[in-house]
Order: sequence, then C-alpha cells, then structure tokens
Amino acid sequence: MAERPGIFPTFFLSGFECSTFRWKDRNRRDLAEETQHRRCAREDYAILASLGIAVAREGVPWPMVDRGGRYDFSLIDPYIEAMNEAKILPIWDLCHYGYPDDADPFAPDFADRFARYCRATAEYVTARVRGPHCFTPINEITFWGFCGGEWGWAAPFGTEKGTRFRLRHVLCKAAIAGVRASLSVRVKVFGADCGGSARSAAGGCGWLGIDPKCFSASRFTSAAVASPATTSTALFGA
Repeated sequence: MAERPGIFPTFFLSGFECSTFRWKDRNRRDLAEETQHRRCAREDYAILASLGIAVAREGVPWPMVDRGGRYDFSLIDPYIEAMNEAKILPIWDLCHYGYPDDADPFAPDFADRFARYCRATAEYVTARVRGPHCFTPINEITFWGFCGGEWGWAAPFGTEKGTRFRLRHVLCKAAIAGVRASLSVRVKVFGADCGGSARSAAGGCGWLGIDPKCFSASRFTSAAVASPATTSTALFGA
C-alpha cells in the first residue's frame, strides 16, 4: 500500500482486457468473455488483492449494455460484486474499440449518444462502488484511428488516411462529450492523459474522473504529475 497520500491506494495498477470491436471478419469480439474474466471475476480480483494491487481497469461493454438507448448493466454486476469484496478500486473503461451495432461514429448524433451512455454508466457505478470514481471514456483514440480508419482492421473499417483523421476527430468529440456527461453526475476534477501522441491534441485521449469527497485538486495534481506511467497530463478543475 502507498505510504503517503496519492491518487490511488497502491503504486502498481492492473487491468483486464475488455475490447468489444468488430474485427476484419465483421464479427463482434468480446475479450472479457474470451479470456473468461467475466465468469471468473471473483477469482481474478482475489488474485489482485493477494498481490497487494488495489486498482484495476475494468471495461463496460458499450455494444452489449446499450439496447437502442436503453441500458442493461447486468453484465458488469459480477465485476462490481467482486471488486467490492476484494476492495479493488476500478477505473472504468467506457469504450474499448467497440460501439453498438446500430451506431455510426460518423453520424451527427454519435457524440450525444455516447454522452448519454457515459452519464447512465456513471450513475449506475457510482451508486454501487466506493470512490474515488475513475473513468476513461474512449481507449487509445490514436491507435483506433489507425486500425479502424486507415488499416481496415476493425470497425468502421476505413482504409484511407483521410478516414483515419475523420475517425480520430469524431472520437475526440465523443470523448469530450462523455467527460462532460460523466462529470455532471458527481465528479468535479479530471485529468486528460494524451497517450500515444504527446504532440497531438487529438492523440489517444484518456481521463480520470475523481470524486472530490475523496481527493482534493491539489493532491490529484501532485499525484498525477508524479506518475511515471503518464505521457502528458493536463489537469482541469470544475
């Protein structure tokens, strides 16, 4: 455990694979199911606790929980039960290369739909898991831009440089909308970590939402800037 106050209770963090993309064959992948993490969540979290790790990135599978604007979060209930039992703090990954079948990242309403989902998710998990409450809206925007916008590996299966830039732009727009929607629930301070491209404002944009009841802005700033895992950190106060 950490000997002095910081953003997280332990120095070492962990995470579980949670991608939900459509791959080259156009079939949906669900890595939490393929790795059996969903059915073995209690065992997985117990292992983390036994190793002295008290933080884990956990995925919310947007394509599976969003039923045309209605939400069914039952898939993440086993995670919540397991992390509460093991006293593990989650960092919720809200979109890991996957979006619902009836969504289109290039549609005008994509960011708004993602924002509604982010708010619903924040409302659900903050009522069931201890704080601080941490989220990352869209995983690795820069890489998704390449694999889904230019290389044709994953949806939306773009094969041109221009599509890569378009996809990166709409993902950044959606991520910002998701941040604002989640912040409206209860969190007041967040950090934006541009991983993968420190020179580009449209790089892989992640963020952490922090419940102010658990951390002050000054403690969050000092802890985040000191983290060796952070490529480029910008901090904002409400």
